[in-house]
Amino acid sequence: MKEERLFRIGIDVGGTFTHGAALDGRTLETACSSCVPTTHSSPTGVAEGVWRCLGELLEKGGIGGESIACVAHSTTQATNALLEGDVATVG
Repeated sequence: MKEERLFRIGIDVGGTFTHGAALDGRTLETACSSCVPTTHSSPTGVAEGVWRCLGELLEKGGIGGESIACVAHSTTQATNALLEGDVATVG
């Protein structure tokens, strides 16, 4: 019986680019990666870039939905805004 290959996917939304990587869940080796522009001006916001990045990973890696064990999402946007003082006044 052939062992099913499962993938762990990570996607990070940055100020300029949204990066993604798919790792082999058993070996933790990088199966494929993706980098798309962050979609600030999209009607759906940065979510569009996340979906584009995920789509590229699935296509490049030949990954089907049933082969995804975990998806992790992060963003550096909030951290960058705090560090750069690019935040609204509160209170």
